[in-house]
Amino acid sequence: MLNLLNGLNLKCKLSYITSTEPGGHLWGLILAHSIGKPINIIRVKDPNLPTNDNLQKQRTGYCVRNLYFENFKEGDNIIIVEDVISTGSTIKIIIDTLSSKNVNVVGVLCIVRKGIDNLDKDYSIPIKSIVDLGKD
Repeated sequence: MLNLLNGLNLKCKLSYITSTEPGGHLWGLILAHSIGKPINIIRVKDPNLPTNDNLQKQRTGYCVRNLYFENFKEGDNIIIVEDVISTGSTIKIIIDTLSSKNVNVVGVLCIVRKGIDNLDKDYSIPIKSIVDLGKD
């Protein structure tokens, strides 16, 4: 994971790591501890709660849930850490929500990228993975 972080060639000072529970937060915690940065975990909330500025409904190929975004500040520079990127819907909602809060997503790191997403076409943010199953 540290090699992936170094491969991002960051041009700014990193504020902290962010990841989602339940999958990505373990890897986010490990990376945050390794580089001495804090972590901001995007929590999962009851999908029946109404959405607001901090609570966004997420639909993936596997589930529907609400993601709770708190303690993000305008101008923060963050890296998203995720365990698996499949369709890219989790990363999309995170990037879109954080962008609406003027938080700068400077990179995405994941363990496995299945290669069925269009994140590279949709965003100009570097995405690095340990295992990339590719689109071929």
